[in-house]
Amino acid sequence: MSPDEQIQEDNWVVLSATDGKKVLGHVSRNSSARIGKRKRKIGALLGARWGDLFAVRSGDRLEPVEEEQSFNVTAETEMGTERNNQYLEDTNENQKLEQSTILAMKEQGIEGEQLVRTVVENSLTFRGKTAFSQEKYIKRKRAKFDLKVRVLRPTALTLCETYFERSPEKTMHLRPDGLAILLGYAGVRSGCRALVYENCTGLVTAAVAERIDGVGKVINIFSGTTPPGTEVIRMLNLDSLHTKAIVHTPIELLGMVDVSQSEDNDPLRYVTVEDAITEKTGTKHVPSARRAEAIAMRAKRGDVKSWIRDGCDCLIVATRFDVVQVFDVLLKHLAPSGCFAAYCMHLQDAADLQYALQLSKMAMRVELLEVSLVNHQVLPGRSHPAMTDSATGGYIVSGVRIAMPSAMASSDNGEKSN
Repeated sequence: MSPDEQIQEDNWVVLSATDGKKVLGHVSRNSSARIGKRKRKIGALLGARWGDLFAVRSGDRLEPVEEEQSFNVTAETEMGTERNNQYLEDTNENQKLEQSTILAMKEQGIEGEQLVRTVVENSLTFRGKTAFSQEKYIKRKRAKFDLKVRVLRPTALTLCETYFERSPEKTMHLRPDGLAILLGYAGVRSGCRALVYENCTGLVTAAVAERIDGVGKVINIFSGTTPPGTEVIRMLNLDSLHTKAIVHTPIELLGMVDVSQSEDNDPLRYVTVEDAITEKTGTKHVPSARRAEAIAMRAKRGDVKSWIRDGCDCLIVATRFDVVQVFDVLLKHLAPSGCFAAYCMHLQDAADLQYALQLSKMAMRVELLEVSLVNHQVLPGRSHPAMTDSATGGYIVSGVRIAMPSAMASSDNGEKSN
């Protein structure tokens, strides 16, 4: 088994539990993650394969288990829709087993699927439920008595799902379908030079870096002295090839792309999150030698200015700030025929951007799209949209950059003079 297939020390993982929830974990010998309602030690994941299944056992420890055939109930389509739950009463008397009895069974070593079977068999109302209700009942009991987690490799998809489920405000409520549409309309591909401005904790930058697969450049523009929220980039477990493709660039550099400076041979200068913590607390999180080596590995100012001056192939924006002002600064650095896409949480921001782009005469095929993918429950006689889904997935404005008429005229005059 190659090292790439194994979970290594300091890797990030996505733990998908049988209760339908996903959590993030940073793997080390003594690390832990909140699985279910409690923190569990995840040191047992070291050396395991991506995709392995683990069961939560006594002592809050994880134990590898094999895939097993779980008992199921009769399919809803075979049963019909005549049975319903209108005469069932949800009371504690419906379960013959008392809590003390269940605890005694656990002490005797009865756990997992066997305990779930016992609880189900002692339910007075289980057989009177519809097949769909039986499935939900079994799922709840498995989450309580037989909780399992599957170790998933962090990707743009799994990280987007996890953040949207647990902390959607950190990623501007960007859903996986919205992220996919954003990358598709922007034309992100291997070998491209992408210009990114985002406030989604690094999710959009990480997704672009994952898609170009180390071939090309991701120029992450940021305001201020520190690239804001790049934690998702670290969680992707990127190798050095993919990490070098990400170039954090201060927005002030955009105004100097046509100016030759003496420091163009120096690496880009900015304060990382670790440096900011060090200055604020007075503690040393990063050794000075390691910090100097990291700075030396950054792209040179002159190279970045050359890449931007030549024009970028695509532009992706997902910001909490005024998106019209952001486009006013960034769109001119997108090469003609380059695609752009902007994600907005609110319709008014997207409409303002669409109107401004139409007036600018710098873009064509400007479209405003609402991300409206909705999950549905599909059952005979009871099909309806999922009641807990978000009403909308935000709005995306996309288009294609065109050359300004003045630039085209000057180009034609130059050709005639030659």
